[in-house]
Amino acid sequence: MTVEKHYPHVFQPIEVGALTLKNRLQFSPIVSGHAEALTGASTPDLVEFIGAQAVGAELLCPPIEGVGLPKVITVVEADLGRKPIGETVVVVGGGLSGSECAVGLAMQGKQVTVVDILPVEKLCWDLLDLAKLALFNLMEDTGAVRMQGSVTAITETGVAITLPDGGTVELPTDTVVMACGLRPDASVVEPLLGVVSESYLVGDCNNVGAIFHANHNAFNVAVEV
Repeated sequence: MTVEKHYPHVFQPIEVGALTLKNRLQFSPIVSGHAEALTGASTPDLVEFIGAQAVGAELLCPPIEGVGLPKVITVVEADLGRKPIGETVVVVGGGLSGSECAVGLAMQGKQVTVVDILPVEKLCWDLLDLAKLALFNLMEDTGAVRMQGSVTAITETGVAITLPDGGTVELPTDTVVMACGLRPDASVVEPLLGVVSESYLVGDCNNVGAIFHANHNAFNVAVEV
């Protein structure tokens, strides 16, 4: 029993307006066995499975003094609850992931300060205006605080920050969450490139961006194949 035998249309050309695709695009339901059988809801197994597939980028971590301390965790570890988080939290990085993490922690009753070197008007620049406004309003409503500055050191008791005017301040904190962005990591897919005659990289392993951009790039590649 083969997919081609039972679903021949998948392997035949399809007309899309003026375009003729060599064959239809198919993504098998490879995750169905990892979801709740009756409702299709996510399970821990599904989260782990998807996480193992989405490996196209790696987290950036600036060489800040003290970044290796146990109190320092990644934004992924914070979002997934993989490590304990104290009552006072400093999130390093005020982009989308850092801002959303701050909101989530503030909703849990944590005292959260988000630190970024950029002024607030330049943060989350790639979000739609309404989405950005809603996110920033949510931060304010939940009590998460923004601070412009550069983190220069992390200590056992706090975080040292250099302010735009050159002054310095140390924020007491129990936990530091690093949310400094991503960079492409093609190393995980390089061993697969020789499996077939032609390979194309799309998504974060090629250029870090949103899911929309990954899907758009994949479509453009598929049209040309």
